[in-house]
Amino acid sequence: MRVLELVTSAQWGGAQAQVIQFAAELVRRGADVTIACGEDGPLLRRAAGMGLQVHQLRWLRTPPSPHSDFLALHELEMLIGTNQPDVVHTHSSKAGVLGRVAASKATASRGVRPAVVHHCHGLAWGMGRTTTLSSELYRRVERSTGHLCDGVISVSYAVQRQLLADKTYPKARHAVIHNGIDLGRPGSGPFTADAEQRRLLGLPTAGSLIAHVARVVRGKGHDLAISAVQLLVDAGDDVNLLIVGDGPLVDGLRNQTERNSDLRGRVHFLGFRTDIAAVLRASDVLCLPSQSEGLALAVIEAMAAGLPTVATAVGGLPEVVVSGETGLLLDPSATAEQLARALHELLADPARARAMGAAGRRRVERHFSLQNSARTVDFLYEMIQAVRTAA
Repeated sequence: MRVLELVTSAQWGGAQAQVIQFAAELVRRGADVTIACGEDGPLLRRAAGMGLQVHQLRWLRTPPSPHSDFLALHELEMLIGTNQPDVVHTHSSKAGVLGRVAASKATASRGVRPAVVHHCHGLAWGMGRTTTLSSELYRRVERSTGHLCDGVISVSYAVQRQLLADKTYPKARHAVIHNGIDLGRPGSGPFTADAEQRRLLGLPTAGSLIAHVARVVRGKGHDLAISAVQLLVDAGDDVNLLIVGDGPLVDGLRNQTERNSDLRGRVHFLGFRTDIAAVLRASDVLCLPSQSEGLALAVIEAMAAGLPTVATAVGGLPEVVVSGETGLLLDPSATAEQLARALHELLADPARARAMGAAGRRRVERHFSLQNSARTVDFLYEMIQAVRTAA
């Protein structure tokens, strides 16, 4: 089987991490996998390191641009026509739209009929988001090309409900498959990392560590987390905030915290890391006050490390975090004061935090293992067979 995995950006995030896992499972089953995306970045480097075929698309770029989008569509049509995949598996909105249109054009010109499966990791509209001109444009473009999809995988029931309500993909077979991860060894839980372990990781050796793992982009709640830490420090709590990830807001946030004498030395920008599991094992709580999420992979990784989570109840997060059992979920409109109180509640009660971390580990073992990647590959095979049968 020949598979084209197509994603817009090579910058590391939840979708890119899942693409690597799907590719590994496909290769294990003997498939020929090509990963294509715009720009260079960690995704392409990791894929190349695994011996996978990689294809960098010169014109596939995240910002909307009629000129580059048209050229990217032509690039994709040529790639699909040459590669002749059995299935085009797309991730992210732009890759999804351009990928399904290019597959349709390649079919018309060359007779190639790949199955087209879109993996919906999140949405740019709905799910509690404020409707804007941009979000409405994304919704309309998705709907105008949705009939070209044979199958759609949603990472959460919340995402699927929105897609079905909008009738975005009217002809597609729908499935919900939660993100899964390589669980690794169980984490020792919060308040158990020693100073030497932290030092080796380049982390603060004293005080509680609050980890925020996400791309540093709008909507991930970095400002709210920083404000909450300010309140905790003002109240006398010995805490540090670890901002793990990269993105366009890093410089602005770093300048903001460096100008604040109370926060200087308390907020640590770790950038892109390949050892996130180790960082989480050295931390005490995960904080993710996002405005919108499909299904946050960082929360699953924190649960695997034995950490409790404080997050907002948006998108698929209530399908992962059991509030009061594996962490605390806040209202999406939570203030910095409410976030600070929730964090303090766990940091001040290590026994409760450890119990939540252990419950989270048990939950992720049951529901969010690599078996979910295997289920995704099963779905791809089923869609290929369905398309061939219908031909």
